[in-house]
Amino acid sequence: MIFTGPFQSGGRIPLPRLAASLGFFCWQNEQEIWHIQPQKRDQSVTTSNVTPNDVTPNNEAGSTANSLSWTLQQQAEDRWLLLVKGVPQISMQPPEAIAFLKRQQQP
Repeated sequence: MIFTGPFQSGGRIPLPRLAASLGFFCWQNEQEIWHIQPQKRDQSVTTSNVTPNDVTPNNEAGSTANSLSWTLQQQAEDRWLLLVKGVPQISMQPPEAIAFLKRQQQP
């Protein structure tokens, strides 16, 4: 599922909604786990776009996921795991994940 909501109330913008507004590709797998990725397989090198058919729950650890430069994967409501080329790197709280996404926007 590609990002379409749901949205939480209470003034907090969910990370997938914020990421989508910043131009990142957000999707939810069958287990309702959110993934946030750059629009391009390697933001600085290639122009190939990632589509929902490129990355599926069955091949997250496969060749397509490993060719992506990074992925933020939801672990819990308040934790996000950064994977670089499919390898877990760090678990972040939403403010840290937001800072990471904003940094990725910069050239």
